[in-house]
Amino acid sequence: MDSRHTALNIVHDVIYKDKYSNMVLESYMNKSGLSVEDRRLCMNISMGVLRNSIYLEHILKPYIKNIKKTSPLLLCILKIGIYQFMFMDKIPQYAIVDESCNLAKKIISKNSAGFVNAVLRNFIRKNKVEDSNIEPHILYSCTKETYKAMRSLLSEEQCIEMLKKFNSPQDTYISINTHFHNKDEVISNMQKQGFDIEITDNTSILVKGNSSPSSSDEYSKGAIIVQDELAVQIAKLLNVQNNMTVLDACASPGGKTIYLANTMENTGNITACDIVQSRISKTIENIERCGFTNIKCQVMDMTE
Repeated sequence: MDSRHTALNIVHDVIYKDKYSNMVLESYMNKSGLSVEDRRLCMNISMGVLRNSIYLEHILKPYIKNIKKTSPLLLCILKIGIYQFMFMDKIPQYAIVDESCNLAKKIISKNSAGFVNAVLRNFIRKNKVEDSNIEPHILYSCTKETYKAMRSLLSEEQCIEMLKKFNSPQDTYISINTHFHNKDEVISNMQKQGFDIEITDNTSILVKGNSSPSSSDEYSKGAIIVQDELAVQIAKLLNVQNNMTVLDACASPGGKTIYLANTMENTGNITACDIVQSRISKTIENIERCGFTNIKCQVMDMTE
């Protein structure tokens, strides 16, 4: 599959199959076979569409007679096309139309490709999106119910500021698997792949901008662990040492667990628990990718 086909699968699975975006992204990236450049394009498109899904559907409504009856796959293809028009101006318009039509023809039918062509070309001709007239919850792709709940607690200005932050590409933190990989080599390789990296301390590294470390070769090799900065701080507070016995009671998707295993230099014993098998399966997948053998995973509710 090419980058747009993979992005289509990601967007469709998250929106219409209610799957977790981080798990879907990681799964498709691991099996996509895409080059680093194509993986980055795929991630930018898929994450951009997911962040702006409600807004993109609002833009499409004037160009589709009955958007509610449009098939989910077709609507996802159109959202991907419109997103590229609106937010990725380095991609030529003709290329966006051609790629979108080819995707519709390949995945759905020739008639669907004709429909996609008509909608996108009509949008190009009339492209007039007045953001000033759009309600905030639509502009920032927040459900009406969520926005209403926010407004019950915050002013409109505070809500809009918060939604802007939620809707913007987020910087990502990673830790390097230094037990099996050389830190300087990992950083150098990621920089060569175009990642904007800032070293924050001995263990955490900030990856800036709209790029996902999980699309890198280093991620596939298990050389890096993508995790929230606060999760790293929690793991640091434990001050684990080699050969300790450690229990991680809420382990999925494994970021803290792997950080602890790395700090302990793959010694001792770590038990990683979570309440759902699917979450434990994802934890096991990440542990195996990184190569640690001092972790045992099991399904368990630690509140019982």
